[in-house]
Amino acid sequence: MLIKKLRKFTSEVLRIHEGEWLVVALLQLQIFLTITVLLTAKPAATGIFLTSYSARQLPWMYLLTAAAAGLVSYLYSWAMSRYSFLRVNLGTLAICLLSLLTFAILEPLPAARRVVAIGLYLWVGVFGVLAASQFWMMANLVFDVRQAKRLFGLIGAGAISGGILGGYLASFLAAGFGMGGLLQGATLILLPCLPISWYLWRHYVPKTEKYRPEPAAAEAELSPAKLILGSRHLQLLCAIIALSVITAKLVEFQFSSFAARQLEGAAALTAFFGFWYSTFNVIGLVLQLFFTHRIFQRFGVGNTLAILPAGLAVGAGLMYVYPGLQMATMSRLIDGSLKQSLHRVGIEMLFVPVSPEVKRRVKTYLDVLVDTLAGGLGGLLLLLLVDGLHLPLAKVSVFILLFSVAWLVCVLLMRSAYLNTFRKALQQFLPETKLGKPVTNHRNLLAGLLHLLDWSTRKSEEDQLLFALARKEIINLREFKRPLLRLLTHPSPAVRAAALRCLSNWHPTKIKLKADRFLQDPAVAVNIAALEFVISHAPRTYEAQIRELLEAGDPGTSGRIFLKLLQESKHNNALGAYWDLDAYFAQQVASLPQRPPAQRREWTIVLLKAGILRPPLQEEELLLAALAAEQQPALVATAIRAAGATQDPRWLPPLVRLLSVPRHRPCLRHALAGFGENLLPLLAKLLEQEPPALEAARYLPAILKTTGQPNSVPLLLALVEKHYPQDLRMRKEVYRALNTLQREVPQLAVPSGSLRRLLDREIKLVHQLQEAILLQRALSV
Repeated sequence: MLIKKLRKFTSEVLRIHEGEWLVVALLQLQIFLTITVLLTAKPAATGIFLTSYSARQLPWMYLLTAAAAGLVSYLYSWAMSRYSFLRVNLGTLAICLLSLLTFAILEPLPAARRVVAIGLYLWVGVFGVLAASQFWMMANLVFDVRQAKRLFGLIGAGAISGGILGGYLASFLAAGFGMGGLLQGATLILLPCLPISWYLWRHYVPKTEKYRPEPAAAEAELSPAKLILGSRHLQLLCAIIALSVITAKLVEFQFSSFAARQLEGAAALTAFFGFWYSTFNVIGLVLQLFFTHRIFQRFGVGNTLAILPAGLAVGAGLMYVYPGLQMATMSRLIDGSLKQSLHRVGIEMLFVPVSPEVKRRVKTYLDVLVDTLAGGLGGLLLLLLVDGLHLPLAKVSVFILLFSVAWLVCVLLMRSAYLNTFRKALQQFLPETKLGKPVTNHRNLLAGLLHLLDWSTRKSEEDQLLFALARKEIINLREFKRPLLRLLTHPSPAVRAAALRCLSNWHPTKIKLKADRFLQDPAVAVNIAALEFVISHAPRTYEAQIRELLEAGDPGTSGRIFLKLLQESKHNNALGAYWDLDAYFAQQVASLPQRPPAQRREWTIVLLKAGILRPPLQEEELLLAALAAEQQPALVATAIRAAGATQDPRWLPPLVRLLSVPRHRPCLRHALAGFGENLLPLLAKLLEQEPPALEAARYLPAILKTTGQPNSVPLLLALVEKHYPQDLRMRKEVYRALNTLQREVPQLAVPSGSLRRLLDREIKLVHQLQEAILLQRALSV
């Protein structure tokens, strides 16, 4: 009983739901072990290198690390384009293990000491960025957005804890077992990461991520560099990462150089660096656990990211006035503690509005290649300053100050680019607007919604309250907590149910809400909303009520509870297995023919929504029948969304055929957009092998102009060629789409020669028509 109460208390404090304990523990253990190895090997690598060579050779190592990272990034991209993420992840970890073990064997040999010094330093530089990037990619596959916001801070604390242990462990192992024993210990610590990665992939990564369809034309993809050049948001993100790395290299060089002047021997340097690296992480852990979330809530992403460059600028000024190891340690303390807490979380949040396809191709490029290339640039700059200009060590602070200011400027510019990227990401889910329509200010919108919801002072109509409660802007905002709680006593059951659904995003301890009284509410809608609330927070506590409603057979109640359970178990396989949702889905599919027509239609919609939540949908006959149900628009709309969620090329022909039906086009636009970067190659193949009817093909240009991808231009030109000169309407739609692409995506190359040839041909056709009209008039006189 005590263990159960303790677990419930820790669940409420740490915000871990049922079924998530194991996956959170495994991810936290993996990042803990990874960073422990990194922070154990890093002091050793620095100490061995400074003993074998000197601090003046560090800039050359920054350059070599950049070159090695470039090669590793190329090989990594090549492997990712041919193999699954699991194979690449396990292969990378195996190579890192073998190379680290090799260094551990060679280190005691005097003849190999200088080779180990260079190799281990390069290994630490590449492993530090590659292993962390791979881990966060795995975490993004395991969790959805809601879980990520709730759990990433807790998981990130494991990384900082690993940094604390790694540094102190390096000091202990170096003193007791020497460098060889230290590296052998690091190898043993890294070994469990292999089975953990395999287990996470096998049991927690959704099938849609494991078996994501391969791009139909991989050679047509834009390179990460072109994607970055085509986006202001990514350009500024790249600049922030690069400037932060260059500034950190200059700070690290000062720190290492002053330490090398005062300490002698690899063991002493390793113990010194290990102690301070762990101390940096202790401070970072305190920030991560108690302050990071509050700082981001209070100041936002842009202002929070400005704290680190501002702090380094202050440290550079103090170093210039009072040079020495103490000031160098203080600057390194600012960099080391803030980088793994505020800065790391801020950078990850800057990736949120980026589309999954772009993120998949750009993130590792930025985390590995740009990071280490910037380190190489820092090495070049240090060679110029220290070896070329013979600048005193303290004077390097001037350049730290300059780069910190440039970094700060990029952060300030990023604030507007970040919001613009969010708006563009949301634009595809909004209805098309006419030019000249005024844009509502976000603060004014929130104030208006707050005014609507405050029904104690203003008696809003029920439909107004339901409109406000349906807006996503009010979710998790503190200003709306009290109005939502007051609405739980509203006389309308629909309003009470909607308010309860909005509050389900809050943890019960934060709103002091007891669900029992709503489960006994006389309104069925409120009962269902209350059950959805407890499914999000404590489903096993109310298991009897949930199972009773699941077996009721009514799609309005059973179906809704079933969908809520599916939503909560989408990234929580243990919860899905506990409720046996796959068997329930199969049972409902089998019972469809025996149900009355109206109930059969409603259950089909529920099952198709289930396919959207947990694709791929295996019931092909169900989906095909729903897509063909022309007399049931709601059913067809749900089937369209389900087909788009599968991202399966088999469903593209029926979806394109439905473009000829006007009422389905808005839904089809979103479903086709769900195919992402695979859409254009698949459409090209479809137009070549199974061309749709002209009535449907006419609306393809409107779809293509929203993609902004370079392959859309050849496809649009092919549509012109295919329907010239028979269909003027198709050609007009294509020209409008090309005009939109050229205006809204200026970096997209529209071949002027081909366009000029098409326009000349249209002009010639107009002249021919005019001559024919004049001839007909002359003949008719």
